[in-house]
Amino acid sequence: MNKHLTTCLMGLILLVSEVSFGARAATMGDMVAVLDIGQYIRIRNTGPIELAADERSADPFTNFKGCREVVVDCNFRAQLAVSAKAVSAALGTWKATITPGFLEPGSSKVMVCVAGANVLTHLLMGGQEDVPVAEITIQVIAR
Repeated sequence: MNKHLTTCLMGLILLVSEVSFGARAATMGDMVAVLDIGQYIRIRNTGPIELAADERSADPFTNFKGCREVVVDCNFRAQLAVSAKAVSAALGTWKATITPGFLEPGSSKVMVCVAGANVLTHLLMGGQEDVPVAEITIQVIAR
């Protein structure tokens, strides 16, 4: 029985030496890294929209308009909507537009425009620069 036990142990020692990883690599199993992907949207190149008198309006002293191109990065089909509201003592009636209104996944150039009517600039302090008069909100709906 001792002889049989010695033979088994020798066989086990020989077997273990064949699985040695020191001299050569062996794959024991593969794993993958996973990530839960949420919906992502980023609007780049945001900043103030410079307004100018609307020369085509009946009263360019109280009507203003301006546009700004932004880049939208998203990983889903998106519908965009935009709104504007007065944020100064000059008040006014503000409207905003966004083109295009529908985006495919990826990067897209988008034009955001705003127009104000009956903006009472004489109610603001003269000599100031970059005075906020309207706030533009971009809304996103996943499609």
